[in-house]
Amino acid sequence: MSHEPVPFQQEGSMTPSFPHSLAHPTAHSFAETLIRAGALGALVGGTAALAGTARHLKDGSVSRDQATRDVLGTAAKTGLATGLGAVVAASLKGGPLLTTAAMIATGAAALYVMDGKARPAAPESKALEDKGES
Repeated sequence: MSHEPVPFQQEGSMTPSFPHSLAHPTAHSFAETLIRAGALGALVGGTAALAGTARHLKDGSVSRDQATRDVLGTAAKTGLATGLGAVVAASLKGGPLLTTAAMIATGAAALYVMDGKARPAAPESKALEDKGES
């Protein structure tokens, strides 16, 4: 009975081994992870934004230019958040639960920060500034 080699399995051994690049992540592997996961995140986020914006575009509540900006902005944000989450998850030496939690937390934090920069100050804080209170 012949055994099929497991990926990265050393010849004559039944124990899989990992290439140096996976066992010891480098800046290059982090960049590759960021780009690949970011591209996937941008594709998924952009598709979801397109689906949501299509209704508004069809009923005329947004212009084509605004819809394009919204879709591209969402794709960029979700791509960056997914890429950053994947880099953090790849840098951890934990099980699937830990890396999944780290990826979700990092992605959520990145989106929170990016959305916070895009939104104007809340009306209440604006009113306080007008009164001279801060």
